[in-house]
Amino acid sequence: MSFFTQVHAAVALGVSPSPSPAVVEPDADRVSPGLYGFLAVVFLGVAIFVIWKSMNKQIKRVDFDEDATTRR
Repeated sequence: MSFFTQVHAAVALGVSPSPSPAVVEPDADRVSPGLYGFLAVVFLGVAIFVIWKSMNKQIKRVDFDEDATTRR
């Protein structure tokens, strides 16, 4: 039997050439968001602050005439 025939038979049967590593569940007490989680929270905080400042600036520009609304 040739090498390619053996490989084809192994693939067809679903036989893996090496054993699969065991699945290890991480310890729940040792898992943390890490640097990427921290950076995501900082980014969201900065974005909210900038949007809030922009909103306040736009609200201050609004020219609201109270007399025009009470005359009706």
